[in-house]
Amino acid sequence: MDLRDENETKSDAWLIIEELERQNERQSKRMFAALITVIVLWFCTTAGFVLYLYQYDFTNTTVTVDSGENGGPANYLEGDGSITNGESDSAQAGQN
Repeated sequence: MDLRDENETKSDAWLIIEELERQNERQSKRMFAALITVIVLWFCTTAGFVLYLYQYDFTNTTVTVDSGENGGPANYLEGDGSITNGESDSAQAGQN
């Protein structure tokens, strides 16, 4: 019996089912390839972002400013809560 005889003995329903199974298999392979591609691209994007951040030196630096006894130019908020314009009381008294 050749292939043509086998196909003629099968009903049309079985032929449709077999064709749908082949199409489903091909579609599943395509979807799997697309999923792998998306995962690889996501990994590359994340790795690129991390490498981009490694070019910067993220360090904390602390700057201290000595304001003197009377509160120099660095003191804008005095101990009692009043706000100065950045000059000490002795400097303001000399201007008046």
